[in-house]
Amino acid sequence: MNNKRYINLSESEITDLTHLLRTTNNHRERQRIQALLWSHQGYDRQTIAQLYQVKADTVSFWFKRWEDNKSRGLKDLARSGRPSILTPKEKKV
Repeated sequence: MNNKRYINLSESEITDLTHLLRTTNNHRERQRIQALLWSHQGYDRQTIAQLYQVKADTVSFWFKRWEDNKSRGLKDLARSGRPSILTPKEKKV
């Protein structure tokens, strides 16, 4: 049984992802984009996981989110936690 899973991207998706890779400030989003591009180039999820030092299941989760939501799936999910007590101005300082 072949356990390898690859993402096939269209030319327009490659162009959009490459642009997003260069313009986004979120490093986790850049990781997910690069993982998709590497998968399209033939890197398997185990290799990608080793490069990013994450579990292969994490890479599979990134791929699933891409398949379900495209670029919206690359963004971080909302996290629980206490609301910030700092104002936006205080955060800038």
